[in-house]
Amino acid sequence: MDSSKPYDKPLFKAVKILLAIAAYGYLAYKLISYKDYSSLFNTWDSLDMERIGWLIGAIALFPLNLFLEAGKWRFLLRDIHPVTYTEAQRQVYCGMVGAFVTPYRVGDYPARAMFLEDKNLFGKATVLGFVGGAAQTMVIILFGIFPSICYLNNNLNMIWVLLGFVICLGVILLAPRLIKQPFSLPQLLGAMGWSCLRYFVFSLQLYAGLLFVGAPITLSEALCAIPLYYLLVTVTPNMPAADLGIRGGWAMVVFERYTTPPLITLAVLIIYIINTLIPTLIGSLLLYRRPTE
Repeated sequence: MDSSKPYDKPLFKAVKILLAIAAYGYLAYKLISYKDYSSLFNTWDSLDMERIGWLIGAIALFPLNLFLEAGKWRFLLRDIHPVTYTEAQRQVYCGMVGAFVTPYRVGDYPARAMFLEDKNLFGKATVLGFVGGAAQTMVIILFGIFPSICYLNNNLNMIWVLLGFVICLGVILLAPRLIKQPFSLPQLLGAMGWSCLRYFVFSLQLYAGLLFVGAPITLSEALCAIPLYYLLVTVTPNMPAADLGIRGGWAMVVFERYTTPPLITLAVLIIYIINTLIPTLIGSLLLYRRPTE
């Protein structure tokens, strides 16, 4: 009997390689085929304090983003192993390292659970982590439906988008009451509540990144395009090697309506550095540091 893991199979490895090549190949094609780099460079001559302020804002939201994720993790653990915010944040940062080095980011929650004092809770904590991840996915999908319809219909009416957000909030609150789940209703609702807050934060970060690079995208346009972008990224099979390429590829598809490929790529790269590379680096530094008593 073959005991190797599914992601060690040759076919799986081949799919990973092809996906990474396709993602980065599409990005390279769009950047190479862009012909107006001279005007692009001219936009950086007009870099002003307002645009720099948007970059500072995106960076300033980074701790809040991870703080909310730590709050969700702490909330999920409260019934089996209460932890402080400091411990929860350390575990979340370390989880980023586990996510970065494993296919489909599956190492995130086991890496967090490894740092619990009670090692007997590893399995339960890992499962609860995946509940939190599923809640975030549900939020992204629900909040992406109505804006995506508006985007595809080229109808950027902010009233309809906001109405869609309200309806999605209602679905988030009511859906857990209508389905059977192996976890308590307060756990699922709480995880989705934390996920909603985090969703708004990283959406605002992306909007700030687009404004920093000089993309002429309005708030109403962003309310349609950004939820669609995160929806597409979320439902696309992913792994660390292709992560940035997939994000950049979908960003090109969604935001090219409003701005140029180089600006889109730069905005996505900035947010990727802020929300993925920086916390992964911090997590790697915390891996061998003993938690304070």
